[in-house]
Amino acid sequence: MSDDDEAYFKAIEAQFIALQGRGYAISGRDVGRVLAWRAQGVPLRLVVGQLQQSFSERRNPVADRPASLGMVARDVEAAMRRRAERQVPASVSEPSPSERGQRIALIESTLVGVGQRADPRARPALREAWRRLRELADQDVSPWRVADELDALIGAALAKLLDERARAELEAAIDARVNPHMDAEARAEKVAFELARALRERFAVPELLGVLLDAR
Repeated sequence: MSDDDEAYFKAIEAQFIALQGRGYAISGRDVGRVLAWRAQGVPLRLVVGQLQQSFSERRNPVADRPASLGMVARDVEAAMRRRAERQVPASVSEPSPSERGQRIALIESTLVGVGQRADPRARPALREAWRRLRELADQDVSPWRVADELDALIGAALAKLLDERARAELEAAIDARVNPHMDAEARAEKVAFELARALRERFAVPELLGVLLDAR
């Protein structure tokens, strides 16, 4: 699986699990379905949009939530047919060197722009991420892996900005919103995921992987 394929898969899996509120991985059949969508050129935004719409349209969001991606597959296929009728091309090719350069430049411009707008306390973490980006930019590293590494670096730094009491309060608030029927491992992953998102929101720092995915 290429880096682009892995980013596509992880984004759909994370969105589905977040909406479903349980589990920590999709089924083997759903893995095959996602890879098939990727091979067919189904845009990531289309799949994520259909997932969000499918969950929001349920009369009972808990009892009626889709148990698998198969329950939204027909909607995805219908949306692809409408897209084809509008003759909007979908590319699934590997990024060329110029495309890689464009994505690295996007990460850099995002870091610079965020550094001007983010909470001042987050700026040292953003500067460190920028320095690491310059090191990775000179190496033959996928922009997806670059974004993933920088997100982890920034996330760890942001977590250190909270004192013990503030962190405990934030974790407690997140834990109270998580589905109580999730198993322990899935619950811990869900809380960690939501904590990282809450920290980015608190310090006004976007997820770089999300920026790349949105730009596709």
